[in-house]
Amino acid sequence: MKTSIIQTASCPILRPSTLSPIQRLKFSPRHWLLSKLAPATLGALLLLAALQSQASLVLEWKLDDTNGSPTVADSSGNGYVGKVNASSNTTFLATGGILGGCVQFSGVGDQRVYMDTSGIFPAALSTAPYQYPITISVWSKNNVAGNSGQLFAFGVNNGSVYHACRQTGFLDERANGLDNLIGTGAANNTGWNNIVCIWSATNSQAIYVNGVLNASATKFGVTNKIVQFAIGGLYRAVGSAPVNAYAGLMDDVAVWTDVLTDQQIAAIYGLGHFSAGNASDMPQFLAAFTAGTNIALNQIVWKPTNGLSGALGATGGTVAGTNAYVVLDGSGNGMQVIGAAVPPAVSSFAITPNLIFAGDTPTLSWNVSGANSVTINQGVGSVALTDSTNITTSTSSVPSSTTWTLVATNSFGSTTNIATLTIQPTPGPLKLAVHWALDEASGTNAANSLGAYSVGQFVVQTNVVNGVTNLSYAPAWEPTNGYIGGDLFFTDVLTTNLAVVRGDLGGVTLTNYPFAMAAWVNTKDVTTRNQTVVSLCDSNSAASYYCLQVDAGQARLAARNGVEIDLFSGVYVYGSDTPADWHYIVCDYERDNVRKIYVDGSLSATDTNQLGGFFQPNRFSGGAIDRAANPGISAPYTGRADELALFTGTLTADEVSLFYGGMTGLKLNTGEIDTLRNAFLQTNATTVHGAAWAPTSGLVGSVGATGGSLATQDAFIVMDNSGNGMQISTSTPSISGISPASPVTGSSGSQTLTIMGVNFQSGGTVTLSNVDASVSSSPAVTFVSSSNLTINATFTVVPHNWSVQVINPGSIVSAPFSFTVAAPPQPKISSISVVAGNVVLNGTNGTAGLTYSVLASTNVALPLASWTPLTTNLFGAGGSFSWTNAINPAQPQSFYSIKP
Repeated sequence: MKTSIIQTASCPILRPSTLSPIQRLKFSPRHWLLSKLAPATLGALLLLAALQSQASLVLEWKLDDTNGSPTVADSSGNGYVGKVNASSNTTFLATGGILGGCVQFSGVGDQRVYMDTSGIFPAALSTAPYQYPITISVWSKNNVAGNSGQLFAFGVNNGSVYHACRQTGFLDERANGLDNLIGTGAANNTGWNNIVCIWSATNSQAIYVNGVLNASATKFGVTNKIVQFAIGGLYRAVGSAPVNAYAGLMDDVAVWTDVLTDQQIAAIYGLGHFSAGNASDMPQFLAAFTAGTNIALNQIVWKPTNGLSGALGATGGTVAGTNAYVVLDGSGNGMQVIGAAVPPAVSSFAITPNLIFAGDTPTLSWNVSGANSVTINQGVGSVALTDSTNITTSTSSVPSSTTWTLVATNSFGSTTNIATLTIQPTPGPLKLAVHWALDEASGTNAANSLGAYSVGQFVVQTNVVNGVTNLSYAPAWEPTNGYIGGDLFFTDVLTTNLAVVRGDLGGVTLTNYPFAMAAWVNTKDVTTRNQTVVSLCDSNSAASYYCLQVDAGQARLAARNGVEIDLFSGVYVYGSDTPADWHYIVCDYERDNVRKIYVDGSLSATDTNQLGGFFQPNRFSGGAIDRAANPGISAPYTGRADELALFTGTLTADEVSLFYGGMTGLKLNTGEIDTLRNAFLQTNATTVHGAAWAPTSGLVGSVGATGGSLATQDAFIVMDNSGNGMQISTSTPSISGISPASPVTGSSGSQTLTIMGVNFQSGGTVTLSNVDASVSSSPAVTFVSSSNLTINATFTVVPHNWSVQVINPGSIVSAPFSFTVAAPPQPKISSISVVAGNVVLNGTNGTAGLTYSVLASTNVALPLASWTPLTTNLFGAGGSFSWTNAINPAQPQSFYSIKP
């Protein structure tokens, strides 16, 4: 490998007189010296030479900048950032470049990325007279074939002298006249092209297209100092307007104050062609080639190789096929892709479930590939590539969260992933304190579904018109127009005709925050006045209240305790006076300075203004602000109201979604959803809306999502973000038989009874009843599957009629299965003998597998109940038995009996 590189670098068969002008450019005594050095020394010098070319890199604009940024970064380390002309014609794209992003020029107007001497400008370019050489590399992708737009330009102040290159692949030179070098390779090509332009001296220029020399000649050059550089158009003088706007994409623009060799240009093209590197990656790419070592660039591994096809600059193969290559000398030597330098992959890292209550045990699991080591913080430590572990949380009354970080590492880098667990406080008492379903058809009271306290009573403020008392504005029951069942229609249209439904908080104690109020509303009046749907007031104060209102069609939270606080939702609940136009509003008073409004399940507004502390309300009212003192009843509501509720704790966003979803999808009322919520938290079954519900998992949707229907008894509601919730239990268990079959042989001890049937569920129970004796028991279930259930049963030896029932979670009960218990046969002692000081009893006529007892007495006349039990055992095959016991010399005689 090194031998062929020596021949290429030193060109031993050539003489200066035989070289073309562009070849002479690269020829120097140094090349002759290299041919005489030992390979190791030569490799070190070539490595140094490759790295020295990086030192002459003036600037590199990779053009991976964010769209709208006023500048582009310089990756050369010299700090020569480019300025972006403030024009919509210049757009930065995050992807689509040769490696990463790129810039897109529209081909219209003043579009450019540039720098000039009005800011930071390279001293190497702005000397007077300008000293050659200079090399520039540009990647371009033309939008318009044949467009003569300018890729880049170097200019001087008078505007008549410049270096430039057009899209169609030729150099523009102007120095007291136009002097062009025309290339041919990039014309009418709409793919990505690498254009390298070299000005080696005032009269020597060259163009390379896609790694290969395309044109070279001796042309009259520029000697003035350069004071501006731009891409995207011909920018000739500071302050002048660019012309010849370029249409297309551009990427990785680099400028050197040196002449790049054919090999360096081929390397730049090869790296960009395979999206494997930028121009600044070229030196280390060639250094690896020269030293004969592998190199990883941008997660692609290259290896020096030989026998490649094509001249210097040729490419072939693909990175995906790990056979891409770049020819880097005239002997078929170059670099070839052998694999991808890929950091470890983390296909999964999760805590399940990720939302729990304190004290629960979730599972942390992970799956990693391609790693040499995997570690997890929070005390987990080093772990296998694929595994899981249980995490136990402590019981707490404060919400918290824990984040685990997994770090997978191999020789190519590290991959990090996180998993976060949110821990909710252990559930406390029920939050729902007052619930008026408003499903009454008549009367002047609204029942509280949670108990006999806080019953709503109609209170109507009389209105006298022309001496006549008018009570026509009392609330009206609508048994069928409510959102769920019936509703209450507050028909007042004048603020002088006032009515409320008032409930004293006799069974509810509010001593501080948090609390929340909720209601379904169907507004009728959308004028700009406060309309109070529900309120909490202090009956001893004229100035303090908390309330949920509608004002000009918006939901509104209002509160007053010396200071008045109003919070508008920004979400409209327009009044249309039609039964279909219902909206669910929740106002959440979390703290003195934190209040929230939810509309139709979503958070719509938050307020953090200080209210002035907590006052203790003692009445909950619907339809108006309901204060005891003047002004008393005020801000009345006009429209329909349903499901008025008071919660003694704050409602989380998930809980609001839960109540809204359950009432929207299943038409369950507030109290029913709260019953389901608490049964779920306690992992219990319950009965709601005439159906048995049980906790379940694997449900589809986020919190509050519903499915099925109450009518078909397959409804469900999702309670957490892991797909757990409550579902109607529709599988009624049914018993088809028992084993042993009826009649079951009785026994004084317990025996195994297998119950056969369908739809048995884990967590169910069994009721075993002696029908004749009217005695029932619930023996433990020792095994359960959908078709078999096993218990340990005790029937005694008395013949009776029996029955058994299976009860699934949710109190779903099977029909009773009847059977009889028969008295066991009387066992017989067939022989008694004395063997080696032991008495041995043998017998038959028992029931195989059932229990028998051996009884003893020194007095045969005693009742059997007074005999002494010596042992208990099971009858063997065919009902046989055998018992051995040592003889007690102190007893002159003993009598024995076998009891089944």
